[in-house]
Amino acid sequence: MVSKTLDKDRRSPSSSSLPPLSSSPPSMSPSPTATVVLDPPLDSKDNGADPGGLGNAGDLEDETFGAEGREKRGVGGQLDEKWDFEQHSACPYNLSLVRRWSLLFLIASTALVSTLTASMPVPSLSPMGVELGVTNPELLTTSFSIFMLGVGAGPFVFSPLSEIYGRKPMYTSTMAVFTTLNVGCALAPNFPAIFILRFLSGVFSSTGPGGVGVATVADLFPISQRGRALSLYGLTPMLGPPLGSLFGSFIDPELGWRWIYWVLAILAGANAVALQIFLQETYHPVLEARIRNPTPKLSLTESLRHVWATRGAVTSKLSVALKRPPTMLFTDGVLAVSCIYYAFIYANLFLFLVSIPILYRGDKARPPLFNYGYSEEISGLAYIGLCVGLTTGTLTTGYYADGMYSWMKARYGGGVGRPEFRLALTQIGMVIFPCGLLMYGLAAEFESPWIVPQIGMVLLGFGEIMAFSTIQGFLVDQYQPFGASAISAAVACRSVASCVLPICGPLMFSSLGYAGAVGLLAGLGVLVIGGPVGMIWYKRRERRRAGFE
Repeated sequence: MVSKTLDKDRRSPSSSSLPPLSSSPPSMSPSPTATVVLDPPLDSKDNGADPGGLGNAGDLEDETFGAEGREKRGVGGQLDEKWDFEQHSACPYNLSLVRRWSLLFLIASTALVSTLTASMPVPSLSPMGVELGVTNPELLTTSFSIFMLGVGAGPFVFSPLSEIYGRKPMYTSTMAVFTTLNVGCALAPNFPAIFILRFLSGVFSSTGPGGVGVATVADLFPISQRGRALSLYGLTPMLGPPLGSLFGSFIDPELGWRWIYWVLAILAGANAVALQIFLQETYHPVLEARIRNPTPKLSLTESLRHVWATRGAVTSKLSVALKRPPTMLFTDGVLAVSCIYYAFIYANLFLFLVSIPILYRGDKARPPLFNYGYSEEISGLAYIGLCVGLTTGTLTTGYYADGMYSWMKARYGGGVGRPEFRLALTQIGMVIFPCGLLMYGLAAEFESPWIVPQIGMVLLGFGEIMAFSTIQGFLVDQYQPFGASAISAAVACRSVASCVLPICGPLMFSSLGYAGAVGLLAGLGVLVIGGPVGMIWYKRRERRRAGFE
């Protein structure tokens, strides 16, 4: 599987053009190069090829209004050599630094609203069960887990669509629907309604924390500046769940469980309005296509005729785009291994969200385990240790990410950057987070003072966010311009894992105890501790075998 990236700072001026747009619908037939499992140097003129021959973004505009654009590209559909979109004023790379970081924080807030929605209702599950007549705690937990399943399903639709129509339409449309669904949850008359609405909420909230969000960061920042931006963006999918549990603990006693959904609807609605007003399109192929092939102004009748006339091209393009994420996941070994690693890291976070109420309040464990016996409001503060670890880990990763990438490029790449250089910090994170796991589990098992498990959670959060955000950086660099599809595959894997583990978590801790359950997870972490170094070695070996080094 060919997997290539776009890196402005690693290309020569003569090869800086973007990939050409095809004038005919892409074919699903395998490419002759589809058996090479590596990425060649990014100064190759063939950079940005489509993994598995699944079509180029922007083809729809080319097929629809492409006569003028094809003339500009010249013979064979190749871009004019003088054209370099990254030097054009419309390229997001050329926005002011303040504007780019403002857009980043807007996208990060979208991801934060989604992940807050995942966990904020968790502290109110028992009062909700009493009102709706549900007494089975595992069944109540599924209202949390089904949301995560929706978050995993959504990117398979919205990420490839964003590679056709652009990022902004995906954000604005999905967040508007997401707001409405939260209102529905607040008014739900029974548990089946909650269950269905929570799944749909997960689907439509997935643009922020899913593939579209990570890919938007890549749209805004070139590779040399991307590490810091991705690390700060990556904080929101990790910080949202513990913050949601913390806030939910304080909202529930005062206002009741339905008000949690009203608060979420208000936050989502405010975010949807902000996206509509302030967000601009960032996907490079779509912006480039708009410049080369301006869409003519049509009357309503002409628009309807045009839609009908191009229905075949649209259907073909949608079919190809929607097949891209699963095709990449099941045919690219590098992506599959990265997704499993990514899911393992994220699932640990959600398992600890389940264990914190058991340890600090005494919930759910049967038979009861040792707990500190705090009230519901005070036990909500136990999430602070995890939040501190995630925040300090983000700041540390953001400070060192781009510098480490530059050092690896100079030391091991001969001045040429590689996506796998992002994994150097992943390796450090994978050493730290098993240590945090063990400290937390042993402190709880031996009934240590409450501060000791908190220190373990700080280490756990620090190591997890360092590994989590740098894996995202590796994937988006490796598979650009189809980074959104690659990340959507990873989000699907992490969401399935975080859907299952919270249901199994209480039983796991009850059966094995704190030390046994956490020891099992730490043991798995130790087994895969050398994964990032192994991936760097594998990619370098494959590139040498193919003659790229």
